[in-house]
Amino acid sequence: MKLILDTNTLSYLLKGRPPFLDRMEEGVRQGADFLLASIVHYELTRYLNLKGAHRLTRAYEDLTGSWQRLEVGFADWDAAAQLWAERHRAGKAISDIDLVLAILGRREGAVIVTSNTRHFEGLGVAVEDWSVPSG
Repeated sequence: MKLILDTNTLSYLLKGRPPFLDRMEEGVRQGADFLLASIVHYELTRYLNLKGAHRLTRAYEDLTGSWQRLEVGFADWDAAAQLWAERHRAGKAISDIDLVLAILGRREGAVIVTSNTRHFEGLGVAVEDWSVPSG
């Protein structure tokens, strides 16, 4: 299974919040492939830089150091622009970051791990919420 962690999930992991840690350990045990989207990297590191959070920055680098990097290409931006237009015409606006994550998830056949599952409804991508213990 391929997993793309949303910024909120990474933040909760770095802060050591259960059940996020338990779900992460479960993913590792199951041999999941963890993918780091460049847009999530940007969103998280800009905040860590703002706060001068050196310890969390090191923890983030340690956690994601071996993960596959996902870059956003022109075809991804085109797909996101099309999806953005469709959503806006339907009166269902969505953030650019969530749109790009959905496009990357679809491209990679990956699950988006987020506590904001409703942001991804109707986008054609699988989601998991690690704030809920697995059962």
